[in-house]
Amino acid sequence: MEGSQPMFRLASVLYSLIATAFAGSAVIAVLSAGFVTTVAIISAALVGVC
Repeated sequence: MEGSQPMFRLASVLYSLIATAFAGSAVIAVLSAGFVTTVAIISAALVGVC
């Protein structure tokens, strides 16, 4: 499985960048909607990462 190593690294880098962007967008959307509780913010971040 030597050939799959670069693709796994690429997928890992892309996932880290894309998940961060989605989590940040979800948190901004929740804050813009007026939900300023800790539970709402953390929930939005977790949903954005998954």
